[in-house]
Amino acid sequence: MDLNNVDLSSKQINDLYKDSIVTIDSEFSASNQSPSELHLKGKFNQKILWVVDEADYPFLSDEDFQFLTQILNACKRNLDDIALLNINKETLHTSQLQEQIKPVIVIASGLAPERKLFQVPDYTLSKQDAFQFLATDSLSQIRNNQSIKQQLWKGLKQLFEI
Repeated sequence: MDLNNVDLSSKQINDLYKDSIVTIDSEFSASNQSPSELHLKGKFNQKILWVVDEADYPFLSDEDFQFLTQILNACKRNLDDIALLNINKETLHTSQLQEQIKPVIVIASGLAPERKLFQVPDYTLSKQDAFQFLATDSLSQIRNNQSIKQQLWKGLKQLFEI
């Protein structure tokens, strides 16, 4: 192993980024909801929001974290460039995207049909107000299927202009 090819476990990544969780308060006076907090992981340097729906993990499994890191590296990005949001135990309203998080890019992976942010076919890049949006299968599905891995790569190349 050399310095240009370091493999980190998800635990090591979590240890490195333990102080990177951002809490955003939201206000919904119109819906009479109490303020809620979205728990984001990452520094969000490039205003990229990656949304997942993982029931069994706070964010991602070790394997999916490793795969996400590989995806980001292939796109010349890293975990500091994104914020990761698991909406499995949280409710995300599309208004929160614009008003609070303010991403430039949103990638939604593996969202259940009732949790989809926009009705856009998977792997189809779309412009939503102030950000670009790409919906995909879950990271574990992509990781284990070469055909959808190619679809993801095609969408990411278009999204990141690589």
